[in-house]
Amino acid sequence: IADEPTTALDVTIQAQIVRLLKGLRRKLGLSVILITHDIGLVAETADSVLVMYAGQIVEQADVFSLFHRPAHPYTYALLRSVPGIHKGKHSRLISIGGVVPEHYQRISGCRFFGRCPFAQPECREPQELKNLKDGRAARCRRAGKDWENLSAETAAALGEEKQRAFG
Repeated sequence: IADEPTTALDVTIQAQIVRLLKGLRRKLGLSVILITHDIGLVAETADSVLVMYAGQIVEQADVFSLFHRPAHPYTYALLRSVPGIHKGKHSRLISIGGVVPEHYQRISGCRFFGRCPFAQPECREPQELKNLKDGRAARCRRAGKDWENLSAETAAALGEEKQRAFG
Protein backbone atom coordinates (compact mmCIF):
# COMPACT_ATOMS: atom_id res chain seq x y z
CA ILE A 1 0.00 0.00 0.00
CA ALA A 2 1.48 3.32 -1.10
CA ASP A 3 -0.32 6.28 0.47
CA GLU A 4 0.56 9.52 -1.37
CA PRO A 5 4.08 8.23 -2.19
CA THR A 6 5.06 11.24 -4.31
CA THR A 7 3.37 14.10 -2.45
CA ALA A 8 5.63 17.09 -1.68
CA LEU A 9 8.59 15.59 -3.55
CA ASP A 10 10.37 17.26 -6.44
CA VAL A 11 9.79 15.82 -9.90
CA THR A 12 13.08 13.91 -10.09
CA ILE A 13 12.40 12.10 -6.81
CA GLN A 14 8.78 11.50 -7.90
CA ALA A 15 10.05 9.86 -11.09
CA GLN A 16 12.39 7.63 -9.06
CA ILE A 17 9.52 6.55 -6.79
CA VAL A 18 7.34 5.74 -9.82
CA ARG A 19 10.17 3.70 -11.40
CA LEU A 20 10.68 1.85 -8.11
CA LEU A 21 6.97 0.99 -7.80
CA LYS A 22 6.78 -0.16 -11.43
CA GLY A 23 9.96 -2.22 -10.99
CA LEU A 24 8.64 -3.94 -7.86
CA ARG A 25 5.38 -4.75 -9.62
CA ARG A 26 7.17 -6.22 -12.61
CA LYS A 27 10.03 -8.00 -10.80
CA LEU A 28 8.06 -9.47 -7.89
CA GLY A 29 4.63 -9.72 -9.51
CA LEU A 30 3.18 -7.47 -6.83
CA SER A 31 -0.04 -5.57 -6.85
CA VAL A 32 0.16 -2.02 -5.55
CA ILE A 33 -2.69 -0.17 -3.92
CA LEU A 34 -1.92 3.46 -4.64
CA ILE A 35 -3.76 6.12 -2.65
CA THR A 36 -3.32 9.50 -4.31
CA HIS A 37 -4.92 12.74 -5.37
CA ASP A 38 -2.41 13.06 -8.24
CA ILE A 39 -4.34 12.37 -11.46
CA GLY A 40 -1.11 12.29 -13.49
CA LEU A 41 0.31 9.58 -11.23
CA VAL A 42 -2.88 7.57 -11.68
CA ALA A 43 -2.63 7.88 -15.47
CA GLU A 44 1.01 6.83 -15.43
CA THR A 45 0.89 3.89 -13.02
CA ALA A 46 -2.60 2.45 -12.55
CA ASP A 47 -4.34 -0.38 -14.35
CA SER A 48 -7.58 -0.23 -12.39
CA VAL A 49 -8.94 2.78 -10.51
CA LEU A 50 -11.42 3.40 -7.69
CA VAL A 51 -12.56 7.02 -7.43
CA MET A 52 -13.78 8.15 -4.02
CA TYR A 53 -15.86 11.16 -3.04
CA ALA A 54 -16.72 12.04 0.57
CA GLY A 55 -15.46 8.67 1.81
CA GLN A 56 -17.42 6.56 -0.66
CA ILE A 57 -16.44 4.79 -3.88
CA VAL A 58 -18.27 6.50 -6.74
CA GLU A 59 -16.58 4.83 -9.71
CA GLN A 60 -14.52 1.76 -10.59
CA ALA A 61 -12.92 1.43 -14.01
CA ASP A 62 -9.82 0.50 -15.92
CA VAL A 63 -7.56 3.52 -16.31
CA PHE A 64 -8.23 3.98 -20.04
CA SER A 65 -12.03 4.00 -19.63
CA LEU A 66 -11.83 6.29 -16.63
CA PHE A 67 -9.90 8.96 -18.52
CA HIS A 68 -11.80 8.63 -21.80
CA ARG A 69 -15.38 7.91 -20.66
CA PRO A 70 -15.89 8.74 -16.98
CA ALA A 71 -19.11 7.14 -15.74
CA HIS A 72 -19.74 9.33 -12.68
CA PRO A 73 -20.24 13.12 -12.80
CA TYR A 74 -17.65 13.67 -10.04
CA THR A 75 -15.00 11.84 -12.07
CA TYR A 76 -15.98 13.88 -15.12
CA ALA A 77 -15.71 17.14 -13.16
CA LEU A 78 -12.44 16.07 -11.54
CA LEU A 79 -10.84 15.30 -14.90
CA ARG A 80 -12.07 18.58 -16.39
CA SER A 81 -10.48 20.51 -13.52
CA VAL A 82 -6.96 19.27 -14.29
CA PRO A 83 -4.91 22.02 -15.91
CA GLY A 84 -3.17 21.00 -19.11
CA ILE A 85 -1.07 22.39 -21.90
CA HIS A 86 -3.72 21.39 -24.46
CA LYS A 87 -6.24 23.82 -22.93
CA GLY A 88 -4.59 26.98 -24.19
CA LYS A 89 -2.71 29.80 -22.56
CA HIS A 90 -5.72 31.95 -21.69
CA SER A 91 -8.23 29.25 -20.82
CA ARG A 92 -10.04 29.50 -17.49
CA LEU A 93 -9.16 26.99 -14.79
CA ILE A 94 -12.25 24.88 -14.17
CA SER A 95 -13.24 24.15 -10.58
CA ILE A 96 -15.98 22.08 -9.01
CA GLY A 97 -18.47 24.45 -7.43
CA GLY A 98 -20.23 24.00 -4.12
CA VAL A 99 -19.06 22.70 -0.77
CA VAL A 100 -17.72 19.26 0.10
CA PRO A 101 -19.93 17.62 2.74
CA GLU A 102 -18.48 17.52 6.25
CA HIS A 103 -17.20 14.10 7.33
CA TYR A 104 -19.76 13.93 10.15
CA GLN A 105 -22.78 14.62 7.92
CA ARG A 106 -25.08 11.67 7.33
CA ILE A 107 -26.08 11.70 3.69
CA SER A 108 -28.52 9.07 2.49
CA GLY A 109 -28.50 9.96 -1.21
CA CYS A 110 -25.71 10.80 -3.59
CA ARG A 111 -22.91 12.52 -1.69
CA PHE A 112 -22.11 14.63 -4.76
CA PHE A 113 -25.73 15.84 -5.05
CA GLY A 114 -25.15 19.40 -3.80
CA ARG A 115 -22.34 19.98 -6.29
CA CYS A 116 -23.60 17.96 -9.26
CA PRO A 117 -24.94 19.93 -12.22
CA PHE A 118 -26.84 16.82 -13.38
CA ALA A 119 -28.59 16.14 -10.05
CA GLN A 120 -32.23 15.07 -10.17
CA PRO A 121 -34.66 14.73 -7.24
CA GLU A 122 -34.23 10.92 -7.25
CA CYS A 123 -30.52 11.42 -6.53
CA ARG A 124 -31.52 12.21 -2.93
CA GLU A 125 -32.37 8.50 -2.54
CA PRO A 126 -29.65 5.98 -1.57
CA GLN A 127 -27.34 5.18 -4.48
CA GLU A 128 -25.83 1.74 -5.02
CA LEU A 129 -22.62 1.04 -6.90
CA LYS A 130 -24.06 -0.45 -10.09
CA ASN A 131 -22.24 -2.53 -12.67
CA LEU A 132 -22.21 -1.14 -16.19
CA LYS A 133 -22.16 -3.19 -19.38
CA ASP A 134 -18.47 -2.60 -20.04
CA GLY A 135 -17.13 -3.93 -16.73
CA ARG A 136 -17.06 -0.58 -14.98
CA ALA A 137 -19.19 0.41 -12.00
CA ALA A 138 -20.54 3.74 -10.78
CA ARG A 139 -22.69 5.04 -7.94
CA CYS A 140 -25.04 7.20 -10.01
CA ARG A 141 -28.52 6.78 -11.47
CA ARG A 142 -27.27 8.37 -14.69
CA ALA A 143 -23.97 6.47 -14.79
CA GLY A 144 -22.27 6.18 -18.13
CA LYS A 145 -24.05 9.12 -19.74
CA ASP A 146 -22.24 11.37 -22.19
CA TRP A 147 -21.52 14.18 -19.72
CA GLU A 148 -20.27 16.54 -22.45
CA ASN A 149 -23.61 16.39 -24.29
CA LEU A 150 -25.61 16.49 -21.05
CA SER A 151 -23.66 19.60 -20.04
CA ALA A 152 -24.71 21.42 -23.19
CA GLU A 153 -28.31 20.14 -23.15
CA THR A 154 -29.05 20.92 -19.52
CA ALA A 155 -27.05 24.12 -18.95
CA ALA A 156 -30.04 26.45 -19.23
CA ALA A 157 -32.27 24.33 -17.02
CA LEU A 158 -29.64 23.95 -14.32
CA GLY A 159 -29.04 27.65 -13.89
CA GLU A 160 -25.85 29.61 -13.46
CA GLU A 161 -24.93 28.31 -9.98
CA LYS A 162 -24.64 24.65 -10.94
CA GLN A 163 -23.30 25.36 -14.42
CA ARG A 164 -20.23 27.05 -12.91
CA ALA A 165 -19.09 23.65 -11.63
CA PHE A 166 -18.54 22.51 -15.21
CA GLY A 167 -17.24 25.70 -16.76
